[in-house]
Amino acid sequence: MVPVLEKLYLELEHQRDVFLTEIRKHGEPAVYRTTDGHWNMVQVIGHLCISEKTSLDYLEKKMRGLEQATPSTLWELFKVGGLILSQRLPLRYTAPRGASLPEPTTCPLEEAIALWTAERQRLHTLLNRFAAQDVNKKVYRHIVIGLVDVRHMLIFFREHVYHHRWQIKRLQRQRK
Repeated sequence: MVPVLEKLYLELEHQRDVFLTEIRKHGEPAVYRTTDGHWNMVQVIGHLCISEKTSLDYLEKKMRGLEQATPSTLWELFKVGGLILSQRLPLRYTAPRGASLPEPTTCPLEEAIALWTAERQRLHTLLNRFAAQDVNKKVYRHIVIGLVDVRHMLIFFREHVYHHRWQIKRLQRQRK
């Protein structure tokens, strides 16, 4: 795997491990409870999994025509900076139209985690197919900022988990 992609992927996996450890601390019954119609912890995991799955579906499609993809520019870096800021602010907002929203679920926690793990393994496989000269090609379409390269996609995945960490913390506070 190209070193920059490997570094980002390993950071993502470490972040996911920490995120899931925090959720598992609360035990199976607690991860399903919520108030006021907000997502429970399993639904948050489901949302992250669905979001990454649809992203990887698109990435896979774009990788078939990698030679036609154009390189990212400073403008994409600027857009990603704005995206990072939006995900880091502890604000609650409605997901963009067309975003992957989970249906209420009674799926067991470990099953939800297994689905997310399968998508991360798929991500690893796809990242292994990138050559160094293709890393900066625009192959991922984010629902708000548009086409960016695979590094930016990985940064979005990281920031998306970070953003939903606030949701998990709020749910944990409600349980105390």
